[in-house]
Amino acid sequence: MMKHIGVAALVISVLAACSPAPKQQAKKAPAVPPKVQEEAEGAVNIGDVEQGIWITAVMGPQSKAPNISENLLEDARKKVNLEELTIKPPYPKELWLDIKARSFRAFAGTPVVLRAKYTITAKYGAGHEPVKMEKPLFKGIFGKKAHTMVLNDTVDVLKGLDGTPQSILFMVNADVLLMPQGTDEKTIDIDKATTSPERQSVVQSNPVQIKFVQGGDNK
Repeated sequence: MMKHIGVAALVISVLAACSPAPKQQAKKAPAVPPKVQEEAEGAVNIGDVEQGIWITAVMGPQSKAPNISENLLEDARKKVNLEELTIKPPYPKELWLDIKARSFRAFAGTPVVLRAKYTITAKYGAGHEPVKMEKPLFKGIFGKKAHTMVLNDTVDVLKGLDGTPQSILFMVNADVLLMPQGTDEKTIDIDKATTSPERQSVVQSNPVQIKFVQGGDNK
């Protein structure tokens, strides 16, 4: 009888050893607090601003005409690098450019202040000094919803010029200020806002080069 009990005990012991251990329920990783997520998303530097905000200047549709040829150069990302306009007589009295600033990313927690101005350099040739004008353009704040907004304006590049020049170079330069982490964009005074030097830069538009064909020059 004792022999049978010993054999039975041995079988039970072997079966117990071969049985899989009970599965332990995997512990879920603790959720990241919303505040931490916002700080991670806002961990940007001024280089992100320079790459993320584009300013484009192109001829407005109201100025298109048969005697104005347009050559638009874009890169693989469809970013405009240069616009060339060649104008033959009769010269227009107005020449409008459309300027747009947009961001391809949001700046949650670190809003960006943008203050733009444009420069026009008109060259008349021998005997006439080049004329340079600089005027303010749009300004705004790119924040949490930056990727959904566009700043835009129009400029008549011939306004204020004395006669028709040989050429015009148009460019937009925008001061950009990356505000400190946690800044509430609603509290920012766009005109007075400032920040540390390493969080400031300038974003430029593509240049617009305008050539006025003179007399028999048909190139």
